[in-house]
Amino acid sequence: MSILNTNNNTHDTAGLASKLVYKYGKEILNSKEFEQQKNFFQHGDHTVYKHSVDVAKKSAELALKYFHDVDYSSLIRGALLHDYFLYDWHEKNLPNKIHGFTHPSKAAKNAARDFGINHKEKIIIKRHMFPLTPIPPTIREAWIICIADKMCATHETVRGIIIKIGLYELLKIFNQRHHIRIPKLLSKIAVLDIIRSIYTFIINKKNGDFS
Repeated sequence: MSILNTNNNTHDTAGLASKLVYKYGKEILNSKEFEQQKNFFQHGDHTVYKHSVDVAKKSAELALKYFHDVDYSSLIRGALLHDYFLYDWHEKNLPNKIHGFTHPSKAAKNAARDFGINHKEKIIIKRHMFPLTPIPPTIREAWIICIADKMCATHETVRGIIIKIGLYELLKIFNQRHHIRIPKLLSKIAVLDIIRSIYTFIINKKNGDFS
């Protein structure tokens, strides 16, 4: 039985997404090359490795909930490799000071060298930073990852700020008492306008490629 034949209600979507990530991403996840990303931090206390896995899971969740006819293999592989640039972008002495603009191309080059990527995966990786990089995604899978990446990055950044200013433990107690996840709530609010504009673009296009 296909893994996608499970009823995708809200309760089991996250679990199904995790299974999809391992099913289609196990070659990457089990590689020594991908393990290198544990040495580099992305946002807050999240490594690039954890961020990439989280983006893959979030992308799969969004696809399961809101989209049909998704290429899950390209979606998962592209998500795992979208930040495969393999350096510490926080390093002050780096010659490249415009990481946000240039790292998608570097990630795509490294991914092609170490894992081989198809055309969809290349688009996913090179265009996930839209609108910071001007060329928009042209396929459904790339739009999904563009959204998922911003959701995860904002959540990680907000969480990092909360920890840095010493409010994390206080908010943990508040969350437990009132069943509200403050960092997650703030993240959703912060990316709402971006998601709304991207989603509007998507629903105005016909099924298939958006080119």
